[in-house]
Amino acid sequence: MRKSVLPKHNLITACLIALAAWALLLIFTGFRFVYSTSDDYIMSLLFSNGERISLFMGCFLTNAMVSLSSIAPSVNWFSVFQLVGCFVSVVVINYVFFCKYPKNQALLVAAGFDLIILYTCAVLIQWTHTSTILAVSGWAAVINALIYEKRTRYRILQIAYGVAALFLCTELRFVSFELSALYAALFLFCSWLRRLSDIKNEGNRNIKSAVKALPEYIVPCIVCLVLAVTMFGVNILSSSLRAGNESYNIHRSYNTARVNVTDYSVAPYEGNEKFYNSVGVYSQEALDLNFMWNMDKDFFT
Repeated sequence: MRKSVLPKHNLITACLIALAAWALLLIFTGFRFVYSTSDDYIMSLLFSNGERISLFMGCFLTNAMVSLSSIAPSVNWFSVFQLVGCFVSVVVINYVFFCKYPKNQALLVAAGFDLIILYTCAVLIQWTHTSTILAVSGWAAVINALIYEKRTRYRILQIAYGVAALFLCTELRFVSFELSALYAALFLFCSWLRRLSDIKNEGNRNIKSAVKALPEYIVPCIVCLVLAVTMFGVNILSSSLRAGNESYNIHRSYNTARVNVTDYSVAPYEGNEKFYNSVGVYSQEALDLNFMWNMDKDFFT
């Protein structure tokens, strides 16, 4: 009988697969990390400048980013957070794969998954993708710990990671957490269906056997519900603290004006010179509106 070349410990295997996938992507992309949108770049600038405001992120994570930037200003902590968050999330999801499925099957699934997710989230850096993968890995860790994990220490570690990942997702991009809650419900439902399939394979085909499988999913459902309510509470608290910040309100007013000017398509200057000139906008000003003044707060007052 041939021995598997994979390590016996699932966590080590999960790390190795993620590292191999990331190394392969870096080689093929020339060791370059690229912002997928300008939002990540602008937020990195705000944090590095010590501004404790963010139109998108919660105040807890914002303050943490600014504090780290004050300690080591030369480091882009927001990008570091995204890269580390993506990598750890992928490792955790790999670990769940290897816990639930035979190693040969899990290896193929994890390799393909890692290449897609790490390219989408870690090579093309995008904060919405980061928050989404954090949420998915958080729910996967919690549900795996509550339903499948038998070792107490590993169960506690997975639940702790899951809570931390969901908290970071909530602070980074709350809409991603809302969408991920649907994933958690689907994951629980599919786990129950799999349990029913196992009961059927054991020869128990009556309804009573199916009903008996429900109680073991009651606790996981309650825990997930409590987690969801808690994260909604965290978002409400964070939003309340942020709304009471004068700098945040000023920046929000500025950004609303900027969005009205630059984020929506308008008629080009060429061919509409008479209209633009009538409102005091000439060729250079039209060019500036489109390309040059996104960070000039005085321009949009």
